[in-house]
Amino acid sequence: LGAKVKAYDPIISQTGMRHGLSNVIVETDPERLADSCDALVLVTDWDQFQKLDYGKMAELMNHPVIIDGRNFLDRNQLERAGFSYLGIGR
Repeated sequence: LGAKVKAYDPIISQTGMRHGLSNVIVETDPERLADSCDALVLVTDWDQFQKLDYGKMAELMNHPVIIDGRNFLDRNQLERAGFSYLGIGR
């Protein structure tokens, strides 16, 4: 499909993330992850993800869309930050 996939995890080391992830760009911080992206997909509910500067991240993105696979984030806060929000299971 021609998608470029990037990943970021504040807990797992970059080396650990790269293991088994071919063709995935592993980023060192959330801003680099968001830069020029079309969508973010949350698949883990680390507390660190509650404290990110989502307004700044939305500004860096081509199309600020977030898919919250854990229903972990505050939908209203993300929409105020400029995101289109989709919570899986909501």
